[in-house]
Amino acid sequence: MFEKLKYFSTIFFGTFIIAVGVYFFMNPNHIISGSISGLAVVLVNFVPLSLSAMTLLLNIICIILAFLFVDKTFGTKIIFISVLLPALLFVFEILFPNPGSPTGNIALDVVICYGQAVLFNANAASGGLDIIAKIMNKYLHMDLGKSIIIAGMVTVASSYFAYDLQTVIIGALSTYFSGLVLDYF
Repeated sequence: MFEKLKYFSTIFFGTFIIAVGVYFFMNPNHIISGSISGLAVVLVNFVPLSLSAMTLLLNIICIILAFLFVDKTFGTKIIFISVLLPALLFVFEILFPNPGSPTGNIALDVVICYGQAVLFNANAASGGLDIIAKIMNKYLHMDLGKSIIIAGMVTVASSYFAYDLQTVIIGALSTYFSGLVLDYF
């Protein structure tokens, strides 16, 4: 019982960190990390959905992929996270509409966006592109961090269509360092 409470507390804490990072740091600054949330930040420029709705839609697609290509245990673990993240984003959208960057410094905002290592240490993922990375890890036998980097770079590259080259460069560096941090922990 205590272990389950500890596990779900860790998952909730990690997901909360990611939601705060996405809503208050990534979205206002157009920091596109290699994540489903990063892809959602790009896609809301072209599709009339909120960030929370777009994140949920993309996570549903990835959950289906997890069940098909990873395993049912992993798929079950990520359902909680994949629904919790957009739910937290939705709450933030209601309570704090149109936030600006709390720091006003894009470099600090990039550093704050790291919650994935906590979730992967609990043998889960934050949903989304983490699922694609886990599939690459399983079938291509790549380190999880390298898989995150490769899957994330596709998302980062997509940001060029909505923003500018600076956004792509910052996103690429953020995704690369996130993968290194993940492999370290």
